[in-house]
Amino acid sequence: MTKDHQFVVFHDFQLAPLTGHSGTPQSKTLAQLTKMTVHEHRQSAPIASFDDYLARANQLHQKLLIEIKTPTTDNPGLVQHFLNKYQANIEAHGHMVQSLNWHIVEAVKKAAPKIQTGYILPFNFIGPPISNADFYAVEMTTINSHFIQAAHQENKAVFVWTPNDQQAVHRMMYFGADGVVTDNLTAVKQAKQQNNQRHYADKLAYYVIGIG
Repeated sequence: MTKDHQFVVFHDFQLAPLTGHSGTPQSKTLAQLTKMTVHEHRQSAPIASFDDYLARANQLHQKLLIEIKTPTTDNPGLVQHFLNKYQANIEAHGHMVQSLNWHIVEAVKKAAPKIQTGYILPFNFIGPPISNADFYAVEMTTINSHFIQAAHQENKAVFVWTPNDQQAVHRMMYFGADGVVTDNLTAVKQAKQQNNQRHYADKLAYYVIGIG
């Protein structure tokens, strides 16, 4: 959320690494941020307002998994500002919301129960946490089939981030993940195609190897 209670699409908490400008997104207005250009991997583009990004996604019939990022300090009113602007749009188009901030997840789910809302977990130590979330988004190096089975018993989906090669995607499929967050869509397509061609015995062997 920006200084003037608008929203932009931006990953980092600091502007400098990608834009060269000092400060944070929440310390700048929407007008200031959308004049900045992001540079990474020889690519560049202006910071997008979330209004424009959401409108384009809807035009393309592309559902979004929207992460609400929060600064290290409390940001009172963030959830209410976000839902005032986007709740009806998100519900109408079937977008989903997630956050690393447990309080944000619970607040969104309480205020807008129709929105599919997820809790992002950087690590899995003891299994699914107690949450009203509809799904968990879990980092792949600590995920296992037991976590996914436990989540499914609670009727919660599990998305895994970030398997970026075919073998990793296969492993998540055999664990029972409901989806993956990835930078490599080709690997997902290849894994799905190969999975359809595998015999049951092959899938079982791969699953057992994956657990080990």
